[in-house]
Amino acid sequence: MSVTALVVAFRTKRYLPIGWFWFLGTLIPVIGLVQVGEYAMADRYAYVPLIGIFVMIAWSFADLTEAKKIRTVWRVIPVFCSLSALGCGTYRQISYWDSDYDLWSHTLAVEENPLTHNALGLTLMHPDSEMTQHDLENSGSEQTRMEEARRHFERALELRQPLTQQNDDAYLGDMARTLTNLGNLDRLQNRMDEARQHDDSALRIYRQLAQQNPDGYLPYVAATLNNLGSINRHRDRSEEAREQYEEALQIDRQLAEGNPAKYLPNTAMMLNELGFLDAMQNRMDEARKDYGEALKIDRQLAEQSPAVYLPDLAMTLTNFGRLDAMQNRMDEARQHCEEALKIHRHLAEQNPAVYLPDLAMTLNNLGKVDQLQNRIGESRAHYQEALSLLRRLVQGDRKYAGGVARVEASLKELDEKSPSK
Repeated sequence: MSVTALVVAFRTKRYLPIGWFWFLGTLIPVIGLVQVGEYAMADRYAYVPLIGIFVMIAWSFADLTEAKKIRTVWRVIPVFCSLSALGCGTYRQISYWDSDYDLWSHTLAVEENPLTHNALGLTLMHPDSEMTQHDLENSGSEQTRMEEARRHFERALELRQPLTQQNDDAYLGDMARTLTNLGNLDRLQNRMDEARQHDDSALRIYRQLAQQNPDGYLPYVAATLNNLGSINRHRDRSEEAREQYEEALQIDRQLAEGNPAKYLPNTAMMLNELGFLDAMQNRMDEARKDYGEALKIDRQLAEQSPAVYLPDLAMTLTNFGRLDAMQNRMDEARQHCEEALKIHRHLAEQNPAVYLPDLAMTLNNLGKVDQLQNRIGESRAHYQEALSLLRRLVQGDRKYAGGVARVEASLKELDEKSPSK
């Protein structure tokens, strides 16, 4: 109030009321009186109201130097010093934005909070997209990064425990998201019992929150059910997996009715998961129905946005082709595999680093279909192309060595059955 009174008293200096009331007016969306977006306060936008303060300072400085008749050279020196200091500060600050890892590491060094620990854990889990080459070289092995990510997630949970006791509604969602992140990390490290515990805890929280805010939290319920279903499927707890997949699918269908653009992809994904489980349990008609519905959705989505959904369409075609082969429907298997191969060739041309492994896998699948139909020449050609791609890939990552061995075994089997070639 005192500043406002002074500004009004000296209103003949028009830059004072203009700057001050600009500051007050643009401060409203920053301080939380009017919430903009997800967060209650948005102090990252403080540069907008501060324009008003800078106007007041700059014009006041100009008036003062004019009144004191200060020579121009003495006016320039403090300006030059100020700009130099700001430039150095800016240069240093920009370095913190080289990667998400650098940003969150610096943030944690300034202030410890659960959000920063959670974000830093996520960057360590996804180093290819969140860390620079320099970060990777200085962060140790993959195992070291994963263990560091675990420490950050566990510390985030520790810090959030007292916050949730003070205000459940505000912090329970953050608690559940960190539990989900821990569950995902557990799966990466094949710690399935711990993954189930973390996902179970997250699911209980999401169910509680979804009762109050279904639009906000039902998607998290469905995603967590999917995670638990996958764990149970791999642990041979098929009936539990089925219950979780079916509930997740029901939620995704419900959400897709209100927002198809956002939730139809999730529906197709869940149909693929359920189809895979049906095939495992020899429920072939149900699996075919699941894949058929997923394929219809993926074709629709890929037609609308090919850059985003062609990979999903290729995945469903691949799954459907495997089911066809299991049922000895070889012509349909060929049709689905050839369409998947066409898509993967297209994707691999645009982004080989991401899609060459999928291209190799699809070539191998088609080679198997050829072999089952006794089309030996085509089978050998597809196997050899897959092998060539996998040998390229294994030079950069040894995880493809198993794929190389499997394709070499398929070629050896093919040659043994047709020695004359």
